[in-house]
Amino acid sequence: DDLIKVLLYLITFAVIIGMIFSSMTFISTISFQAKNTGPSAGYQWQNAMAWVRDNTSPDSVFVHWWDYGHWVTYLGQRPVVTDGGHAVGYWDHLTGRYLLTTPYPETALSFMKSHNVSYLLIDPTDLGKYPAYSKIGSDDTGEDRSSQIPLMAFNPSQTKEDNNTEIRIYQGGTFVDEDIIYNLNGNQIFLPKNNAFIGAVIVEIVKQSNSLSFKQPQGIFVYNGQQIELPLRYIYFNDQIIDFGKGLDSVVRMIPRVTQNNGIQIDNIGVIIYLSPKVKDGLFAQLYLLNDTFNKYPTISLAHTQSDPTISSLNAQGASLGEFVEFGGFRGPIKIWKVDYPENTLIREEFLRTTGEYAEFDNLTFAN
Repeated sequence: DDLIKVLLYLITFAVIIGMIFSSMTFISTISFQAKNTGPSAGYQWQNAMAWVRDNTSPDSVFVHWWDYGHWVTYLGQRPVVTDGGHAVGYWDHLTGRYLLTTPYPETALSFMKSHNVSYLLIDPTDLGKYPAYSKIGSDDTGEDRSSQIPLMAFNPSQTKEDNNTEIRIYQGGTFVDEDIIYNLNGNQIFLPKNNAFIGAVIVEIVKQSNSLSFKQPQGIFVYNGQQIELPLRYIYFNDQIIDFGKGLDSVVRMIPRVTQNNGIQIDNIGVIIYLSPKVKDGLFAQLYLLNDTFNKYPTISLAHTQSDPTISSLNAQGASLGEFVEFGGFRGPIKIWKVDYPENTLIREEFLRTTGEYAEFDNLTFAN
């Protein structure tokens, strides 16, 4: 009995010492992490939220993709529709479908009015997240809104030039996100979704004294091992839309490319953003990438733009870059719009439901 008591004392003592040592190690580790971990919201977000705190009323409701909810709540000190807590997970689907990817302005306005939204916010990483929220915003097939927005880079090795003309090939691309049926010179072209893909865009550039003009871009599609060249209707460059009047209803959005090799090199038309016909008409593309060039959202006004810090730094050195740049990845501003509503915009109580089916509100009326 005495021996057992001694062993129990020794074991208890060893356990206590081990717990003390473990606690000290844990505290030391947590303390080190706390001292050496920066804020999850970077400099761009902190400045954007400072603007929100200083320039919007405390009861202003913000809407955006759910990822940024906690930052807006705690840094911006404003209420939000969705956040990372996913208290109402169904609203993620509604935000994806009836706001970010909807091609119908009256639907987006009705959704926001129903949630008493004052401001819409879009972050540059939403470009890369498009496959996620377009999938979440799709119908029960998971397909009708699903897409992605590729960046396609200029390949200098395939350039053709003469005195004042340059033909550029931008390579990259993605699978076709919906069936394309196109009449080309009397021949019907069929490109099935998820089987055909766009692999390149050809743009012919005419260089004038101090400006550039463009001939109609051509998309290079591939299906069953064959290349099919189709004209693309729009180019967006220098905040202007160029409409060639016909062609596949897609947009080639040109942005600068910055590279760093023995200094900074800037090609003002080094990368294109390809917007398919499906993506082009969605709110994200119309407002964030195309600055409402088609005037679909006259009651939504840009209230604040928080530029990417790297772009701001390059501009401060005389670069004169636009709002979007490819430099080690896509870079762009955080944009915040003030939302006002046309008188005929309807409040739909259905948008406040906490559960429901995919795409179940498509047939509702959203404006008088």
